[in-house]
Amino acid sequence: AQYIPLPSSYSEGLKSLISQLLKVEPNQRPSATEVLQYWIPLVYRNLGKNKGYEFKPIDSFSESCRSVLFADTSTKDFLNKQYMEASTATISGPRIERSVLYQLSAFGSNTILNPLQLPSNIKIHCVATNGSHFLVVTAGGQVYSWGEGSSGQLGYGNIGLWKHYPTCIDSLKKYKIISACAGEGFSVFLSDLGVVFTVGDNSKCSLGHNDVKNYLNCWPIDRLNDVNIILIACGTHHVVAVSRENNVFSWGTCKYGGLGLGKQICSSFPTRIHSPLFGTKIIKIACAQNCTLLLLENGEVLASGRNNDNKLGLGENVLQSMFFVGNVCSFECSSGLTTVVFQKHITDIDRKVLDISVSSNHSIFLIEGGYVLTTGKNNYGQRGLGHCNVISVPTLVTGIKDKYIKRVQCSLTYCVVFSDDNVITLWGTRTGLPDKSEDSSRNDTRKGSEKGNGFELGNSTAAFTNFLASVYKSELVLDPIDILAVFSSEEQIAKGYYIKIADIFPLHHSILVLVDTTTPLATNNV
Repeated sequence: AQYIPLPSSYSEGLKSLISQLLKVEPNQRPSATEVLQYWIPLVYRNLGKNKGYEFKPIDSFSESCRSVLFADTSTKDFLNKQYMEASTATISGPRIERSVLYQLSAFGSNTILNPLQLPSNIKIHCVATNGSHFLVVTAGGQVYSWGEGSSGQLGYGNIGLWKHYPTCIDSLKKYKIISACAGEGFSVFLSDLGVVFTVGDNSKCSLGHNDVKNYLNCWPIDRLNDVNIILIACGTHHVVAVSRENNVFSWGTCKYGGLGLGKQICSSFPTRIHSPLFGTKIIKIACAQNCTLLLLENGEVLASGRNNDNKLGLGENVLQSMFFVGNVCSFECSSGLTTVVFQKHITDIDRKVLDISVSSNHSIFLIEGGYVLTTGKNNYGQRGLGHCNVISVPTLVTGIKDKYIKRVQCSLTYCVVFSDDNVITLWGTRTGLPDKSEDSSRNDTRKGSEKGNGFELGNSTAAFTNFLASVYKSELVLDPIDILAVFSSEEQIAKGYYIKIADIFPLHHSILVLVDTTTPLATNNV
């Protein structure tokens, strides 16, 4: 078919909106609410000094386009009938899975769940955040970014302030990105061909380009040109990558041996880590400010970095390490390495570690059977033990032992997990807005904060930060509590419709919740 071309004066944002509105499948088009609240403001913000649309009379179009415009009435009626039938027909065939990324704010008796304004029909493959800027990778390989952009870490080719809405990174559109990670002021992206791109602040050598200049455009790392990378992760200022051949590379800045390069605290380019422990396939990397964990296919965990408060589970007398090996818990020394085995009171046999997460002061491990272990500091109740006392050894979180946990994550002050029945559970110290009924003397201030609650991720100025500090309060949760559950009815499941939690990402004031679903989009929103 031939269509009238869009005027050249249309902005890219308007062209994108028209493309979305003209999707053949009605359930793939944005709702009226989404157009009004997201797309139209986005188009207007990006108009700048453009003059807008200049009308051209119909005579200026080609004869072929005119023939489409002046098609006979019977043809138009037939097409209209086809469209009406298609738009109202019962959905048949396989259900299409899509993703929704929510921001969950749970404090006291208040629970607020708001969807982030990403395209409604995308399938999300990866989410990454350092708490101040955010990256989303779709199954199709596109990348959306938003948040703090003062170092160019959003990948737009410029330095900007806070970006309120997720926007696609144009410079990466010609690649299929499969993974991303976010550090302090920089971003890292991995393509399906194993190419690593970095952008943003390079003052700590975090970009791996053998220099210290900042990069405003996503740029491939030359030192990895001949290496097929399959895994990436980053801490505050360092990055770790694993190749298809199971070789491990690190770069950036990390004290206490977190780079895995002995006493070296900085590398301006990817440096291979040589270790006899890398014989088993590495399936996950977890990094924090001063350490790195590697999860192996056989369920063992390698650790490198600072072991303050025994957060790596290497024993109280081990202050820092260079890739020790273990399954987590009690300790034996063998051939100069710390071998970690399970304590007898947890299980009579060793169990594989299935998932890991680490912060600057504690770690959490998911082990075979859906059980959860924590180790490290407990001053915020983040160990899930029902108290804040010092416990120097890894322990089982007994409050959730009857659940089958599928994913674990930790922040500085709390831990969050979700189970196979799609329930999110939290313990530790969380920060949020108090109940309206509490502290009525601050009622006016609280009302002001509630009006801006949708922008709690949306401003990075010092004034706004101070405002949040005065409004947000801390809450100690000593025992694990359920904060969100999602479910599908048997009737909906029988029709092929479901909703399930895919991942969780703890932030300071809230939690990002990634949900996958086959439920169709509402088509009658007004």
